Amino acid sequence: MFRRLLLSGLRIMLAVLAAFFLLWWFGMRTPGKNISTSAPLSADEIALRAELATDVQTLAGEIGERNMRRYPQLNAAADFIEGSFVRAGLRPRRDTYELNGQACHNIEAEIRGVRPQIVVIGAHYDSVFGSPGANDNGSGVAALLALARRFAGKPAGQTLRFVAFVNEEPP
Repeated sequence: MFRRLLLSGLRIMLAVLAAFFLLWWFGMRTPGKNISTSAPLSADEIALRAELATDVQTLAGEIGERNMRRYPQLNAAADFIEGSFVRAGLRPRRDTYELNGQACHNIEAEIRGVRPQIVVIGAHYDSVFGSPGANDNGSGVAALLALARRFAGKPAGQTLRFVAFVNEEPP
């Protein structure tokens, strides 16, 4: 009886170890192709990379942490986004609400389409407390702005609504 229990426990332990080994093995392998053998970037891709980096640098580097504790920076980010929409030839609109006695602004710009469907492209522009927010979510806002620039002035099938929203992070 004891021997049977010991063998059963040993089998279970070996199965668990095998599962952990397989998870480790597949988790450590890098999927996809080696980036060193990828094709070089095109001129348009290089320009897009620079544009994205500039917007992230503006939001995370120059403006920095953007949240209700850093309210002036939050407003600076809103102004930057609104100005970027204007420079792209769009007419932004602020959807303002109040939080703890301070105005907060969702900013949207729209390209009217010929069909009634609306595609929303959004990103939040506030950052978590204590962080300049390059990836949370300066990079998302940079992508939002890059898409808006590329679609501005072009005919659209569906309406495209670009929305930069605030206070994804607490409070």
